[in-house]
Amino acid sequence: MTVVEGPNLTEKIAAPAKPAVMSANRRKAKITTALIYAIVGVWGVITLFPVAFTLISSFKLKRDVLNPAAFIFQPTLNNYAELFQGKHFGGYITNSVIVTVGSVIPSLVLALMAAYGLTRFGLRKERSVALNVLSFRMIPAIAVVIPFFLIAQFIGLLDTQILLIIACMTMNVPLAVWMLRGFMRDIPMDIDEAAQLDGASRWKILWTIHTPILGPGMVSAGLLLVIQTWNEFAFAQFLTSIDARTFPTTVNFFISIAGTDFGQMAAAATVGTIPILVLAIIFQRRLISGLSYGAV
Repeated sequence: MTVVEGPNLTEKIAAPAKPAVMSANRRKAKITTALIYAIVGVWGVITLFPVAFTLISSFKLKRDVLNPAAFIFQPTLNNYAELFQGKHFGGYITNSVIVTVGSVIPSLVLALMAAYGLTRFGLRKERSVALNVLSFRMIPAIAVVIPFFLIAQFIGLLDTQILLIIACMTMNVPLAVWMLRGFMRDIPMDIDEAAQLDGASRWKILWTIHTPILGPGMVSAGLLLVIQTWNEFAFAQFLTSIDARTFPTTVNFFISIAGTDFGQMAAAATVGTIPILVLAIIFQRRLISGLSYGAV
């Protein structure tokens, strides 16, 4: 209320207030927030349903798996026992780990040196060169698997982990170069100039100065390469047969004339997903900070 005093009269004039407008805005904000939460909730259910269904199916007997509506069932570990004892699934997981580690680490090292060279030596049309490198990643693996097969057969590398490591590196290095180039460009050139004035070589600058700074970026790039290599199917399917076979190629183990063993297939999918899920959880903060650092 605004009070206006006259010589003989005190007049009270109501000050303008906007309670109705404020209430309407709050109501609109609440409705918007509720709508966003509802959309995210529905999308989360849709996204997580296949994962939950696969996990639940891995603990079902065959008769229960064939009846998806059977929500009440007797849990069993038979699928996992048969997977590791009958199918020797542990060996294929081991091959996947060896190929993934053996491919990702050298790819990151080569990509780090390539990114340093692209961004620190005044290369003309540096972006065009980086795009040309990245374009090799766009080539489907199935398009180059025949040359790999013929060359490996000639030199005796078929069905070996080394062959898979080399093949996966041809796909990993271009993507890693593109990502690390973006991270490297965010490091000021003044750091290099100051280090050179102190007598540091290019090699020392790269490994003792840039590498620690690029930690989050290398983690994010490395995790993407791990996911890509772990799930690689075309190379593993056509370049291996027994000894170097990896996890993704075991899908045909569960399909036979008698039918498809969905319980064991679900167990294999669950076991194969756990390592990547654990890595994502462990490096979650570094991954987020790395992806927001400037490369993607």
